[in-house]
Amino acid sequence: MTDQDGLAAISAALITSEAFESVLCGLSPPELQTVGQDLPRAWIKPFEWTEASESDPETILRTVTYSLELAVQSDGENDPTVSLDQLATVVSNALAGQPLCGESLPAYSVLARGKYSNLPAAFPVHFLTLTGTFAYLISGYCGRAPIEAD
Repeated sequence: MTDQDGLAAISAALITSEAFESVLCGLSPPELQTVGQDLPRAWIKPFEWTEASESDPETILRTVTYSLELAVQSDGENDPTVSLDQLATVVSNALAGQPLCGESLPAYSVLARGKYSNLPAAFPVHFLTLTGTFAYLISGYCGRAPIEAD
């Protein structure tokens, strides 16, 4: 398993939920130039990773942290946080405790926090950024799966 495998599994789970018009994965996809289109939208961005080998030097726990930005269209009348909270529930149900790729550790697949954009209700697009993690084991310092180029 690689970090990219885990992020791809998150993307696939969100697409399967059918709650989003678009699901993007990466640091700066060109699709973001079309603000206000294809909403609601989910944008998965890798944030950081850590590795630890506390009890067994031959096994490394790699924990990946990512942000997941949810975007919804505002109608200017209703509170957009209601729609964002509904989407956050869909995301949590799709990801929390799941063994991504059948290889990640379910107990580490969690959403740790969320932050609203706090824009005026009249603003056309509103955001909720979730922070999540997943983790998997690597066998030894040379046991990383090779990353395939696109």
